Formats: sequence, structure tokens, C-alpha cells
Amino acid sequence: MSWHLEVTSMTARRYLPGESFELRSKFASTVHVQMLDCGQRAFLSAATNNDARGKITKRDWLELREMLHGIGVELIESSRHGEAKDYDTGPAPLS
Repeated sequence: MSWHLEVTSMTARRYLPGESFELRSKFASTVHVQMLDCGQRAFLSAATNNDARGKITKRDWLELREMLHGIGVELIESSRHGEAKDYDTGPAPLS
């Protein structure tokens, strides 16, 4: 018998330019990412943002999408006020 470990949950943190996790900077935003279907889908939840450190822009969301696509995610899902949302990670921009 053997074990296999699969990462199914992670936290994405957004940092301002010049700041980083490695520098132990304060993060501006966090999003919980739950990996589904062997990493092909990701469900985003529990997004928080410190508005004093800047709003999350569409560019920020696109960068997160590119990072997730880079690790094999093909579909991003989320829910807001009970309404499900799906986002393809292919070349089409998020709307």
C-alpha cells in the first residue's frame, strides 16, 4: 500500500508592487482556492481585500487566472450572493 498526496486547498495572496510573501510584506487581498477534479477546476471563495491597500482590479483577477491556468486549471468557479459563476481559463478574458 502507498500514499498519494494531492493539494486540494490553498490561499492566494495579492501583494502591492515591490512587496511579496518572501519579504514578509502585508498582503492586500486573499482568496481561498479549492482545487477540484484533480486540479482541472478551481472554486474561489472567501475573498477579502484591504481597500486601504488598493482595490482588486480586473488585471489582478486576470493574473490570478493566468497563475491557475499555469498549474492546469481549466475552469474557475465562484459564487456571489447565491449566484454561481464560471470562468474559462482559456484565452478569452474574464467578463
